[in-house]
Amino acid sequence: MTKPKQQGDDKKSGQEDELKAKLEEAEGRALRAVAELQNAKRRMEEDKRSFAAFANQGLILELLGIVESFNRSAEHLPEDLKSNEWAKGVLMIDQQLNAFLAKQGVKKIEVKKGDAIDPSKHEVVMREGEGQLVVDVLERGYEMNGRVVKPARVKVG
Repeated sequence: MTKPKQQGDDKKSGQEDELKAKLEEAEGRALRAVAELQNAKRRMEEDKRSFAAFANQGLILELLGIVESFNRSAEHLPEDLKSNEWAKGVLMIDQQLNAFLAKQGVKKIEVKKGDAIDPSKHEVVMREGEGQLVVDVLERGYEMNGRVVKPARVKVG
């Protein structure tokens, strides 16, 4: 008579094991779903921050051409005009534009003669010999929030 009881116990134990396995599988799926949801939320937040940081990139890129023109004219201002009030006003506008760009996360890419070329920040537009060092900076480059928006145009040699 003990055999039928053992078969019933074995059957019950098998069902319990099966239920435990199903429960563990369901818990694993639930944990993976929660982790996927958290990852999706994190990615959305990162995308939102990235979008906000670079939303004005097109506008800034166009504005950089105007700023460069102001910078060049300020650099080449004749000595006899440096005390002129109108010229001082134009130089103030140049300073305001540069301050505005800085507030937007824009900064100049620092490059000088003798630097090694960095393809991620420099665009080689002229070569003088076989060297790989910057010989001249033809146009300034700019980064916006750590991302290059306009590479520096350089001559290498």
